[in-house]
Amino acid sequence: MRFRFHTLKDTSVVWRLVGDNHRPLGTSPGSFPDLDRAARAAAAVRAAAGTASYEAALDDQLLWRWQMRVEGEEPLAVAVRPYQRRIDCVRAARRFQEQAPTATLDARTRF
Repeated sequence: MRFRFHTLKDTSVVWRLVGDNHRPLGTSPGSFPDLDRAARAAAAVRAAAGTASYEAALDDQLLWRWQMRVEGEEPLAVAVRPYQRRIDCVRAARRFQEQAPTATLDARTRF
């Protein structure tokens, strides 16, 4: 497992937690102005993932998405994609919660 960083067209950076099979498990809720800030945010997620709260909720298209939060803060991590069933969304959040604390930070950025 590793946190990967991607540079967007506007030069901002997002992170994704990627599994050993290269499938994304979660992503940053927004973008960061540079790689350093994105890496710090990913490190904070890694540190908080085991004790944070996870919430599954329906979006405006009636699909399920999860969010990771530390009490009193905006979401630190979100689902990469929506889920049709709540149980699948909850399982995806659980995988993220289990894998994030031991994930490495991939210092390279992808374009």
